Amino acid sequence: MKQIILLISILLIVTSHSQGGELSGQVTVKHFSENKWIDAPNNANVVVFLLGFEEPPDIPDRYLDQENKAFHTSVLAISKGQRVIFRNKDPINHNIFSLSKAKTFDLGLYKAPIEKSVTFNRPGLVKVFCNIHHQMNADILVLKNNKYAVTGADGKYRIEGIPTGKHKVRVWAQGSKIQSQPLVVTADSKHTQNFTVRVRQRTLKHLNKFGKPYKEY
Repeated sequence: MKQIILLISILLIVTSHSQGGELSGQVTVKHFSENKWIDAPNNANVVVFLLGFEEPPDIPDRYLDQENKAFHTSVLAISKGQRVIFRNKDPINHNIFSLSKAKTFDLGLYKAPIEKSVTFNRPGLVKVFCNIHHQMNADILVLKNNKYAVTGADGKYRIEGIPTGKHKVRVWAQGSKIQSQPLVVTADSKHTQNFTVRVRQRTLKHLNKFGKPYKEY
């Protein structure tokens, strides 16, 4: 009986320490307007992620839907090796493509209910467009591990299960410079880091997959 109790205790300790550290905090987004920095309407679509280690994807697939001539999100963070399924929910054709160094692809013409997929095996930023609709654009940030979070409108984030050791925390948003802070994690340690992200207005002008201006539809 004592051996069983001892074994259970050891398993509980091992399980507890295998959960890793935790990082949480608040991200505040500011826009540059009328020669000054002001608070943005919301703090969404900022990616907070960890460097210093690699791990396989936690789930095989992610989704980036097209609906009402738009991507359902302008920022998608994924792990290296994950597959992104591009579901067209519109009754019209889209042609999703990217010319990015991290991943180049062209899905051709397709409409609802067809879906197509791409596997991303190289870390980096992949800028995604539609060859028909100029306004459709999204960024896929391919990371080396699963320890990341994408902020919602409230700007809060939480990353759990961080392995022990020395890491770097990085913060990325569309139209801003990447921020980097050190982080030392011990078993079950909890950390708080808040960030302010300054985003300048981006130009959305780009050419189609043939390097030519878009036609009006």
